Amino acid sequence: MKILIIDDEPGICDMLVEMCQLESEDFRVEQAQSAEEAYQKICDARYDIIISDVKMRNMDGVELYHKIHAENRGGMPFVFLSGTPETFWKIPKDAKFFEKPVKLRILFDYIKEVASQHQASTH
Repeated sequence: MKILIIDDEPGICDMLVEMCQLESEDFRVEQAQSAEEAYQKICDARYDIIISDVKMRNMDGVELYHKIHAENRGGMPFVFLSGTPETFWKIPKDAKFFEKPVKLRILFDYIKEVASQHQASTH
């Protein structure tokens, strides 16, 4: 399962990448520290799930979501993380939202659920 983690705080990005890799050797994890960097990665590769911070400099995670969907690059599950609960109203209805600090077990359970749905649809 190919995962892209987007957060403009390097420590959070690194921690999520490391925790995902420890959780399952089936998780291939990449990171981007801005929505712009993530956009380039999404243009160049296909991901099974995207985990993004909401509030970032320049372009936020929700703007990135809308940009890739407007260009028909969407279709992959999006998970948004935010330490500001008032951003919840911005989250698209087909995306998942977890408040920071995220409970990793709940996040990993969701990723595994997405992985099993993905696996079932490819067989």
